[in-house]
Amino acid sequence: KFDDNLFIRWESGQSLFIHEFKRCFNVEFDNNSQSMEISLEFLSALKANLTNDELDKAFIAELLSMPSLKYLMTLFEKIDLERIYQVRQRLLI
Repeated sequence: KFDDNLFIRWESGQSLFIHEFKRCFNVEFDNNSQSMEISLEFLSALKANLTNDELDKAFIAELLSMPSLKYLMTLFEKIDLERIYQVRQRLLI
């Protein structure tokens, strides 16, 4: 969130999304996506970028885009598409 290089900043954001996605994916929950709690670190990073007046609005929109469902599926040996989709949707809030 502090790098001036926009590509590095975007790449860091994608890494943060992936880290949070994996964390949420591994949380035990009772088939209710509402029970997954999104970390304060993740929310703080999003807020820092959303409230940064120096960043171009188009860049902020790109920065907030999650990795694709197709990419997220490559992170797992055994694909649980329903769960991947559920966690991704939860993070899109």
